[in-house]
Amino acid sequence: MCIRIFLGFSVLICIAGGPTRASCPLELNPPSVVVKYGDPVSVNCSTSCTDHVGMGLEATHGGTALQLNATNVTWIVDNLEDWTIQPVCYITTSTNQVKETLPVILYKTPDNMSISLLNHSGPMVEGTEYRLQCDIQNVAPLQNLVVKWYKGNESLLNVTYSNSTKTPVDVSPTLTITPSRDDDGAQYRCEAELDLGPEGPQPPPTVSSEPLDVTVHFMPRNILELRDTEVDVGSSTQLKCNSNGNPPPEYSWTFYRAPNVKVENNDTLIIEDATGANIGYYTCFARNTLGMVSAIARISVRGADPVCPLQLSADRMVIKYEDPVSVLCSTTTSAETLYWTVDSQKINNNTWSVNRLLKWDISPYCNATFPGIGSCRKPLHITVYKTPDNMSISLLNHSGPMVEGTEYRLQCDIQNVAPLQNLVVKWYKGNEFLLNVTYSNSTKTPVDVSPTLIITPSRDDDGAQYRCEAELVLGPEGPQPPPTVSSKYQIYVEIRPQHQPTPGSRNIVQPTAKPKGHNDLLELNPPSVVVKYGDPVSVNCSTSCTDCEGMGWEVTQGGTAFQLNATIVTWIVDNLEDWTIKPMCYITTSTNQVTKTLPVILYKTPDNMSISLLDHSGPMVEGTEYHLQCDIQNVAPVQNLTVKWYKGNESLLNVPCSNSTKTPVDLSPTLTITPSNDDDGAQYRCEAELDLGPEGPQPPPTVSSEPLNFTVHYKPHINASQLPKRIPVFRGYPEELVCEAKGNPKPRIQWFYHQVKLGRDPGGNLTVYEAGLYNCTATNNVGTSFVVVEVILKEDYLPLIAGFVAIMVVVISVIFIFIYSIYYKNTKMGRYSLKDAKLSSTPNGNVAQNGGRNIPLPMTRLSQPNIIF
Repeated sequence: MCIRIFLGFSVLICIAGGPTRASCPLELNPPSVVVKYGDPVSVNCSTSCTDHVGMGLEATHGGTALQLNATNVTWIVDNLEDWTIQPVCYITTSTNQVKETLPVILYKTPDNMSISLLNHSGPMVEGTEYRLQCDIQNVAPLQNLVVKWYKGNESLLNVTYSNSTKTPVDVSPTLTITPSRDDDGAQYRCEAELDLGPEGPQPPPTVSSEPLDVTVHFMPRNILELRDTEVDVGSSTQLKCNSNGNPPPEYSWTFYRAPNVKVENNDTLIIEDATGANIGYYTCFARNTLGMVSAIARISVRGADPVCPLQLSADRMVIKYEDPVSVLCSTTTSAETLYWTVDSQKINNNTWSVNRLLKWDISPYCNATFPGIGSCRKPLHITVYKTPDNMSISLLNHSGPMVEGTEYRLQCDIQNVAPLQNLVVKWYKGNEFLLNVTYSNSTKTPVDVSPTLIITPSRDDDGAQYRCEAELVLGPEGPQPPPTVSSKYQIYVEIRPQHQPTPGSRNIVQPTAKPKGHNDLLELNPPSVVVKYGDPVSVNCSTSCTDCEGMGWEVTQGGTAFQLNATIVTWIVDNLEDWTIKPMCYITTSTNQVTKTLPVILYKTPDNMSISLLDHSGPMVEGTEYHLQCDIQNVAPVQNLTVKWYKGNESLLNVPCSNSTKTPVDLSPTLTITPSNDDDGAQYRCEAELDLGPEGPQPPPTVSSEPLNFTVHYKPHINASQLPKRIPVFRGYPEELVCEAKGNPKPRIQWFYHQVKLGRDPGGNLTVYEAGLYNCTATNNVGTSFVVVEVILKEDYLPLIAGFVAIMVVVISVIFIFIYSIYYKNTKMGRYSLKDAKLSSTPNGNVAQNGGRNIPLPMTRLSQPNIIF
C-alpha cells in the first residue's frame, strides 16, 4: 500500500502486501464533471507510478487504448450526448490493474415550460379549490430538478424529485390553490432550476414559464357607507349603498314605499321632506352571480311618529252577544305577512269573522309585516253587550201598604246584564224622572245588580206607579236608541191619624210639627254604632227633660215599651242580625213627640276571597291585555268596601264601591293588566277593606286573597350594554362579541354573517377576526330580537411605535457614548516624565523643563516644613 503524505513536499511510502488499487494511484483532473448535453468535455488521468505496464481510458465515447509506460492519458469528447456514460481510467502493473471511474453529470434544461389550470376554464371563484399544472418538457437529470412556484414575486412552494433517472423526462408538477378576492389579477408562474452542486454552473440553470393571469370572481362582502341616519321632519337625506364584488354587484332596496322616496342609479336612495312614513328600516342588497350581501340602516325622523299602514273596516264595534261579526283588514301598500290574532290564536286571513260571538272579553288584532317598517298591529275595539234576562221591583223589608212619612226602599233587581259600566238605571214615578244610577265597574261579563231608591211617601203617592229602566248606553257605534228594559211597581199609602198619647203608646207626629231644637231633648250614647254581624250592641238614650210624659225605643229588634217619667232607656240586642235596622228613641211631651234615630252600620267581612284570570289559562304573553277578577263572597255594607289590588307589595288600584245596599252581596271587581317581562314571577292579590269610619274597628277589617303567581312569556331582550353597535378589531387580535338575551321561554341565540349562519360559542359568544356586519338573533316562541354589530378592522401601530422608540433609544445612546468618549479623551489626566527636568530660571522657580522637549511643566517648590518623612 502506498501513502502520499504532504509535508511541504510529497513523500510516498509503499508497504508490501496492501490492496492492489493503492500500488499505483490514479488522479483525475477534474475529479468529476458537470456537462451540458452536447457540450465538449476533457478530463486528464495521470499517475505517479513508474513501474507499470501501461495505462488507458475506457469509455463509450472518446476512450483510449492501452498506452505502454504512459503516465498521463486524456479523455476528450467534442459533444457529449451519452446520458449513461461512465468513463474509467485504468493502469496495469505486472501483478494487477487499478481503475478510477470519473463521475459525470450530463444535464439538459427544459425545451419548453408552460403553466395551465387543470379541469377549468374562465374565471376562478373565491373559496374554490383549483390545481395549477406546470408542464416541463425534456429535462435531465430529474433528481437535480427543483420546481419553484411563485405568485408574483412571492415564493409559494418548492418541488424536488428523488427519481435517479438520468435521461430527459417530462414532468408536470401541480400546485393546489384556493383563491381569495385578493388574488384577483395575480400572476402565477413556475421555474425549473437544475441544482447541479458546486461543480455545476453558478447560478444554477433556470427556465421560467410565462405567467398565468388569474381572474377571481367573488361575491360582495361588505356594504360600505350605509349608516343609520336621523333627520328632522321636513328635511331631506340620502342613503348610499356601495360594495365590492366581481362581477361588479347590482343594487336593490327594500323599504316602505312612501311617495317621497326615490332611488337613483340603484345605489342611492333619496328622501325628500321627511315624514313619519319614512321612519323605519332600509335594506340595501348587493348581488352578483355568486351571491348577495345586505345591510340595514334605520331612518329616524325627529318630530314625527311612525305609521302603521293598516285599515280596518271598522275600528270600533258594538256586538250583541251571540250575534255574528266580520271585520276586514286591508293595507295601503304591499305587506309581507297579514293575519289576525285573537287572544293566543293566529288566523291567517285578512278577514276576521265569527258566526256567533260567545266571548265577553275579546281583543282581536290585525297584524302585518311591511318592508322597512317591520311588524305593526292595529286593535279592533269590541264591546259585547247583553240586555237583562229579567227585571223586577220590590219593597225591601216591608209588606203591605206603606205609611205616610215613613222611609222605604225600592229595589230594582236586574239579572244578567253586560257590560256593567255601560248600564244606566233610571228611576221614574209615573213619567217624572227621579234618579240615574251608573256604575264604574269594568266587568265585561254579565252580572246581577240591585240598585235601590229611597222614598218617603206622602198621601199623594197612594196608587203611584214607580218604574226602573235598564238602559245600555253603548256610544255612537251601538244601536240607536239604546237598548232598554223596564219594570213597574205600584205603591199604596196608609194615612195614620194623630191621637193623644196614652200609657204604653205614643203619637207619631209629622216632621213638620217638630219645633226647632227638638233633637236637643234626646242624647244617644254612643251617638252611632258600628256592629259586626251577630255581635251584641247596647245604646243608652237619655233626656234632660223633666216635664216629659215618657220615652222609649221603637225598633224591630230589642225595642222597649213606653216608659212613663223615664229619663233614660237602653236598647240592648245580644246578637244583631237585622241588616236594615233603624232604632229610634222617642220622647213624648204634653204637646208633641220628639224622635232621634240611631245610625247603625252592621258589617260583615267576606266569607271567602279568591283571585283568578278571566278567559285564559297557562302563561301570559308580554304586551297582551288580560283581566284579573277578584271574587268576594258575602260582604256588607258594600258602600263601605274598598277593593285594593296589589302586585307584590306595590299598590296598583283602589276600587271604592258606591252601591248603597246594606245586605251582604257577592262582588267580582276586575283589574285590567298588560304584563311586561318584569311581571314574570310576580304575585298579584286583592284585599277587601271595610272602612267603617272612626267609630269602626281600627285598623279597618281586611281580608286578602291568596296571591296569584304569574308566568309571563316574553320575546328575547338582548343586552345592548354588552354588544355595542360598532366595535374596532385590531388586525391579528381577535375580539369576542358577547350576545346575552333574556326571554321566556329561554331564547336560542344564533350569529349570522352576511346572512350565513355561524357556529357559536357556548353562551352566545362569537370570536371575530375580520370586518363586517355581524347579526346576533335571539328567538323563542314569542318573538325574535336582533342586534347588528359593525366590526371595523384597524391596524395596530403599537409594535411600530415601540420599535421606533427602541431605535431612537439606541441612536441616542450611541450619540451620547460618542460625545462622552470625545470629551473624556480631551480631558483625561496625562502621564509625564521628570527625568532630566530642569527648574526654570523664573523668579518663583515653579516651572521646570521636561528633559529635552522644552515643554514647561507647572511645579511648586516645597520648603522644609512642607516635607514629611
